[in-house]
Amino acid sequence: MQDVQRWSCGLLFLCSVLAAQVPPAQKVAIPIEVQLDRSASGTRAILRWQHDSEYTDSYTVIFRNRATDPQFFVAGTVPPGSGGMFSFELPLVDGTLTEVGVVNRFVRTINNQQVQFAAAGYSCIATDPPAMPFRGRVLLVLDSSIVEPLAAELAQLEDDLDREGWRISRTIVPRAETFNATAVGRTKDSIVAWYRRGSLDEPATVFLIGRVAVPYSGLYYQGQYITPPDGHNPDHRGAWPCDGYYGTISESGWSDAIADTAGVVRQENRNLPGDGKFDNVFFPSPLQLRIGRVDFYNLPRLTPQGSTDRQTEIALLRDYFARDHAYRRGTALYNWSALIDDNFKTYPELFARSGWISFPPIVGRGNVREEKWFPTLDTSSRLFAYGCGAGSYTSAAGIGNINDFATRSVRAAFTMLFGSYFGDWDSQNNLMRINLARGALTCAWSGRPVWYLHPMAAGETIGDIAMMVQNFSPFAGQSVYVSSAAQGWI
Repeated sequence: MQDVQRWSCGLLFLCSVLAAQVPPAQKVAIPIEVQLDRSASGTRAILRWQHDSEYTDSYTVIFRNRATDPQFFVAGTVPPGSGGMFSFELPLVDGTLTEVGVVNRFVRTINNQQVQFAAAGYSCIATDPPAMPFRGRVLLVLDSSIVEPLAAELAQLEDDLDREGWRISRTIVPRAETFNATAVGRTKDSIVAWYRRGSLDEPATVFLIGRVAVPYSGLYYQGQYITPPDGHNPDHRGAWPCDGYYGTISESGWSDAIADTAGVVRQENRNLPGDGKFDNVFFPSPLQLRIGRVDFYNLPRLTPQGSTDRQTEIALLRDYFARDHAYRRGTALYNWSALIDDNFKTYPELFARSGWISFPPIVGRGNVREEKWFPTLDTSSRLFAYGCGAGSYTSAAGIGNINDFATRSVRAAFTMLFGSYFGDWDSQNNLMRINLARGALTCAWSGRPVWYLHPMAAGETIGDIAMMVQNFSPFAGQSVYVSSAAQGWI
């Protein structure tokens, strides 16, 4: 992982720092306890949090209606004190989902420079939300080659989604093992046609299953090339996988006119004018669709002796849907806890803030622990897990390499990983996809940008979180959370 410019604090951090100078990532997390108080005069939320003596500013309490407000509003401030628990009362409107936050900041001296760190905690409070007859619409976009061998699993998935209150449709698209601009276009056309046929007010989710064509985009913005989000320039410049393209209905603003090949190592990242790979490093318009993918193509390290890669791909998909079914039906039991494996403790960006801020509102502050990815997840389950470390396409230092993942299980439902290279997930034996194949149900590349999962405690899906993160943009003024670099990137 190399350093890139980041916009959250207006500083260019240097990575040559001493570990003792950089605060631990949990230092920037303010876990909030929420208690509801109902009376004849209305409903109030009582927020409580532990004071940290290093926070010298007043605490700012913020809130928003999660359904209608794009930005937070300031509810009030609490001056710093000498210690103990602080509290703040906030009136609520019944029948709404209110998101609250507490933010502060502190200063550390790093390399003889004063560096300001922002700290935050968030939570979501649902007060008598109205019962919804349907949760939304889901489109299953199926690689044509998996429809027959996985017929039973796909039928089971549709039944599970129907039981959960989703309206399900499916479309079959051509398999595309290498980049195929025509297949990308056909897939996008199918998705947009489905979206426009239904109610545009209903939440819409697209689930790409199998080797569905992979769009590519980046890394260009307003006349200049942008350093890749993992900082590896020039070898990791060029276009990266961009499934979010399928989530933008409008084609306006997507450019394919720039050459970006100098120093680029992988053919997949090479970007030429008119090749079907886009130039945008930021989405030109907000996503309207939640996009997810399960794709186990090109993972030969998981192919056992005597089997073909194709047989293994189908077997991995079958296993994934068995685990997905068990989770949805409540027969897969996970420890109500979260793991954080932070191997970037000398980076002032504090990538692991994603876990320290996201997990306590869901599983409780006391159930979030620093543990090693392996052997912990091979022998014990966790509902959530976050890990980061210096990476390659097939490894993350301190977490594991391709052989560790191939021979062990990942017994965590919702996972986030961060490190160099493997965020470019359309690569052979990619770490994130193998993590998914070995037991996780979801995997996000969280650090640049940071993902915040706390709304899942109030019933939002991982798809809701993904779209929220993708729709942040520091240039469009849409960044609402204390975060690090690369918000709104492809």
